[in-house]
Amino acid sequence: MLAALTVIAVYVVGRLAAGSMGGLLAAALVAILPGHFLDRTLLGFADHHALESFVSTVVLCLVALPLTRVQSVVRSGVWLGLGLVAFRLAWTSAAMVVAVLAVWLVVHAALQSWRPGGVGNAARIMGIAAVVALPFTWLFLGIEPYRANLQIASLSILALIAASVEVGRHGLSAGWWSPRVLVVLAVATAAAAAAVFFLAFPATAGFALGELARFNLTASDWSVTETRPLFLYEGTWSLRPAWDYFRSGFIVGLGAIVFLAVRWLRRGRPLDLFLIVWTAAMFAATISVNRFGYYLVPAVAIVGGAACAALIAAARRAGAWWRGAAVVAVAAGVFGLNLVPAIATTVRTAGIPAGWFPAFDWLRQQSKEPFGDPGYYYARYDVGPVRPVASTVMLWWDYGYAMIAAAHRVPIAIPTESGADVAAQFFTATDETRALDLLDAYRARDVFVDEYLPFSVDPNGELFGKFEALSHWAGVPAERYYDTFLVHEGDQYRPVYLFFEDYYRTMIFRLGVLGGQAVVPAANSAAVVSWTTENIPGRGLSRVVSSLKAFASYEAATSYLEQLKPGHH
Repeated sequence: MLAALTVIAVYVVGRLAAGSMGGLLAAALVAILPGHFLDRTLLGFADHHALESFVSTVVLCLVALPLTRVQSVVRSGVWLGLGLVAFRLAWTSAAMVVAVLAVWLVVHAALQSWRPGGVGNAARIMGIAAVVALPFTWLFLGIEPYRANLQIASLSILALIAASVEVGRHGLSAGWWSPRVLVVLAVATAAAAAAVFFLAFPATAGFALGELARFNLTASDWSVTETRPLFLYEGTWSLRPAWDYFRSGFIVGLGAIVFLAVRWLRRGRPLDLFLIVWTAAMFAATISVNRFGYYLVPAVAIVGGAACAALIAAARRAGAWWRGAAVVAVAAGVFGLNLVPAIATTVRTAGIPAGWFPAFDWLRQQSKEPFGDPGYYYARYDVGPVRPVASTVMLWWDYGYAMIAAAHRVPIAIPTESGADVAAQFFTATDETRALDLLDAYRARDVFVDEYLPFSVDPNGELFGKFEALSHWAGVPAERYYDTFLVHEGDQYRPVYLFFEDYYRTMIFRLGVLGGQAVVPAANSAAVVSWTTENIPGRGLSRVVSSLKAFASYEAATSYLEQLKPGHH
């Protein structure tokens, strides 16, 4: 439902930007573009990103309407303010969009003041919106206190910039100063607002810088694929992830920004400038943190629809042959290239995997109620003290929301990454006593694992699984558990993965692979490996296996290892 409503909102903005044809093309494009928007809006996806995409597009629509139509300034400002309030309740980092609006207002004042029609009512609408949203942010502190100070600060800065731009606009119309002075005033006000923010509210400013620091990833952030920079998604710099995720949509979006910039230079339409700033900001956010693609796709669809509509209209004026060529180009390049990967996205399961339901059902029916009363699951937790939890479930943070929804049990970790370090320490623990101590400390009575947590090797020899993320969150180098070596094959080298003894002692291997059972290794399953370090052309210093000797038992392998001379074994 939220995805369908987003398509409608995209149509409205697309129609404002490029007429009915532009709206229809934008709506069709957002519906079929592969990437994070389509992925996050599949039925059953257990997170709130579809709501973020919808409300952010509504905010976009509420700005676009008064830029293209004569509307009441007060009514437009009030509705935009309420839209910002809704977005704040949908996402605690809504200050990002407020910042985009503030940047656009400064750019708008700096560039539109030289154009016929001037700045218009944009500053008054932004100021009213900020003033309306501020008291609601205070009012809803009990519902969502997290990052509220950042939202209050961003709205205050937006209101200050709006007031300064409005004073500048009035002075410009009265002949008190030139457009150049208005530009200086807008930029100076933005700089002063930022300075006051950092000096008067150092704690909130530090928090804001901490939010920006998410773009400077730590090792743990690298273990979360959705927070990696788009062009570093695979670990090395590459443009390929942009194509893999968004296909031609990424290219169409960049080209459409250029088209709108040229059109703005020729016509000076305020909406074109706003769409340029908004889409460029979403490109920057997605390139920094790839998951923000669910904001980028609706923006790309709008500007792409406008560009395609303009292309078809120009071709129609040129003649029937050109019109047909333009339609074919749009159908093939903008839509055709995206349909196959879009369909491939929709056929996968987005919700809770079917194999988990028996486990969740067992937990819900057989394990003890964590709060003593099953009805407490539906209680209002802001009324009276929250009951202490009697038991929890040890699981990886990816699965926390699904467990809450389907099993009505309390997970150790959830997708906000809260508790991820504890879960990682448990699953990578090689000592049973340490693992049991962690379970006792967090009152965990059950452990939930699946086939994706330990390592697996696919038929192509590629390693997959979430174990490396576990080791990162546990603060233990992955090299303690496995590493990559090279093996001579003729005059070539083939990479192989070798797993060390500690990997087989981890809780995730014992529970997720061995099912918690005592296991006697099969004959010849233990091996002693020796290697040398060589400088391989194109690979640099690498460990090359010099011998691999299998033994009938682990004890025999250990005895042999003790007899070897010092070296790499």
